[in-house]
Amino acid sequence: MKMKRAVVDILSMVIFSLIVGIPLDLFVAKLQIIQMAYNRLCSTFINIIIARPYGHYQDWLHAKTKYAKRSFFLQILIDTFGFVSTQVPAYFVLLLLNGAKTKQALEACLVTAFFSVGLGWIYGQFLRKFRKLFELPIAY
Repeated sequence: MKMKRAVVDILSMVIFSLIVGIPLDLFVAKLQIIQMAYNRLCSTFINIIIARPYGHYQDWLHAKTKYAKRSFFLQILIDTFGFVSTQVPAYFVLLLLNGAKTKQALEACLVTAFFSVGLGWIYGQFLRKFRKLFELPIAY
């Protein structure tokens, strides 16, 4: 069960990152195609490493707030906090490592942080649905 959960968390994060990251790299960070491809390749590698710890982190955040199952607003806050506190710093470092100028990386991260209210909750839902698709129980 632990291995299955790890694989599902990894697939979920990699797929979501590609869907969201490609347009962000091209249209917000204004990376060239080769920079975007390299950034997505690197981010996929990073996402493989951080996906399961992120899943644990999200489960822990939800478990600590006993009423998250009942409160839609609280669920959004938890998903958003978890997403912003892990993904935005990772994205910033990736952009810098892949040739973005500091200004480009900061602008992209500010936009990402702004949209993370929606992205965090959407990824939280995506992760829960992906786990459900593979018949994994909710951990909290």
